[in-house]
Amino acid sequence: MHVRSLFGIVFGTVLIWIPLSLFLNAITFRYKAPILKKWEPRKERKGRHYRSLFEWLYERDKPLDMFNKKDD
Repeated sequence: MHVRSLFGIVFGTVLIWIPLSLFLNAITFRYKAPILKKWEPRKERKGRHYRSLFEWLYERDKPLDMFNKKDD
């Protein structure tokens, strides 16, 4: 192979990996066609809900609740 640099290994990997993965995806597509399933809420792990980056950003940018609006 005579690869002499890190850049060569990275570039060669990307050059081979992308077409290969597209080809394999096209071949296996007919065996497992995409289907629509009912959406289910995310499962909790160990009692905690792990938020995605977008959920975390949304909660971070919410306005602060300055007054308790509880009707006791």
